[in-house]
Amino acid sequence: MSITKIKKGKEILSFYFFCYFRIKPNRFQKPVRFVKILIKSHNQQLITTFVQQEKLTFQKTERLTGEIRIKELFEKGEFLLSYPFRVGFVIAPESDIPVRVVISVPKKRFKHAVDRNRIKRMIRESYRLNKKSLYEILKEKGYAIHLAVSYISSDELPYDMIQKKWIETIGKLGKNLP
Repeated sequence: MSITKIKKGKEILSFYFFCYFRIKPNRFQKPVRFVKILIKSHNQQLITTFVQQEKLTFQKTERLTGEIRIKELFEKGEFLLSYPFRVGFVIAPESDIPVRVVISVPKKRFKHAVDRNRIKRMIRESYRLNKKSLYEILKEKGYAIHLAVSYISSDELPYDMIQKKWIETIGKLGKNLP
């Protein structure tokens, strides 16, 4: 909990209390998240305002869909190798979404759909948690991209290794963008 005082001369005008509360979900909700609550004390009156933290989501609009777009990405795109990922990108027309992503895991290396889906889930989660840094890079450069992420390793890596490698991949991608 942090307290901020706003002073005018010797008189304290108001207090701001920032508290983080844990929201417990029921069995149908998404996992637990923390919500920042602003409590303002002014002349012995408490005014409570809920300030929700920015959500890190992977929305449907962020997925690259459509046969034409994906075909263009693989034909005209540039590729870089950052083990265990092969990342292809192409500069996209200006849009409100800076990155659109398609993730693939080859059936040749992982025969069972369960394994492919688990790896895709881990890559999506790594992307979701670390996309802010990619967004910042693209904002500096001033354009949007379409991104294809292919998993090229023949063995399944643990999640913490995938996340570490994904962060490295974002750095390489930032250096290779024109």
